[in-house]
Amino acid sequence: QEHRDPRDHYTNQLSVFYRDRGALQALLEGTEAVTRERAFQILGMQDGLDQAVQEVARARGLKVE
Repeated sequence: QEHRDPRDHYTNQLSVFYRDRGALQALLEGTEAVTRERAFQILGMQDGLDQAVQEVARARGLKVE
């Protein structure tokens, strides 16, 4: 049985490696990675990461810190 806690961003961790900002944005827009139902954490150093996450969150009516 899998352990899943929607409030725990460690047990809900997904890893994604990308080079293209558009690819990241398409991934976030096309999945349920960013939802109100579960905590998550995105780490990265690529240019445009924050902007891509903010745009997807805004489109879904979410606020990301």
